[in-house]
Amino acid sequence: MTARLVICWYVLFKLCMLIKQQNKH
Repeated sequence: MTARLVICWYVLFKLCMLIKQQNKH
């Protein structure tokens, strides 16, 4: 795994968590 790929997955994960929190509202 390249560092760039890890960063991409981390950003996607953070976005998913934010979306899930907003949907709970």
